Amino acid sequence: MTHNVPPGMTAGSYLIRSGQSDMHIGYSSYLPLLLNQPDLHVVVVPPPYNITAEYMLALLNPVSPEARLLADAILSP
Repeated sequence: MTHNVPPGMTAGSYLIRSGQSDMHIGYSSYLPLLLNQPDLHVVVVPPPYNITAEYMLALLNPVSPEARLLADAILSP
């Protein structure tokens, strides 16, 4: 089953409002959008439970020039 998230709504808020979820843990980059939705209660996850992710990057061998350019751009300071 496929659901389209309405414009201006995050996937998490859609799942909650449609009764498919009781809660959602998501990225804090959505906070400004969520704070403008009074029917949602936003809770900041306390530091001991707030996970910091480490990301890695892998390239397939042989590396295409386009993939190398993208990897170099991502890894640049």
